[in-house]
Amino acid sequence: MGRIAGGIVLTGGGALMPGAAELAEEIIGRPTRLGRPQNLKGLVDVVQGSEYATAVGLVKHGMKQGAESGASYRPADGATEGGSGGGFGAMLKKLCKDYF
Repeated sequence: MGRIAGGIVLTGGGALMPGAAELAEEIIGRPTRLGRPQNLKGLVDVVQGSEYATAVGLVKHGMKQGAESGASYRPADGATEGGSGGGFGAMLKKLCKDYF
């Protein structure tokens, strides 16, 4: 356990259980907090909870990897980058539409 330099970030629906962060901190002996998605645009109120942190992180990572490899991202039809209906929410809607 001595290898963890900082603290622990709990994500997912299970992290929302009352006392989960406190119990993890007691067992691991390191500061523990709930992770929440950060730096979002678009449907922030829909995906701002800890239960979405992992999924949002994976989508953001995929977007970053795509940008680094030269892939381009286009907002969903009718959406504008950073406007209402644009940003992360539009991208998530487009992903769902394209793959599901």
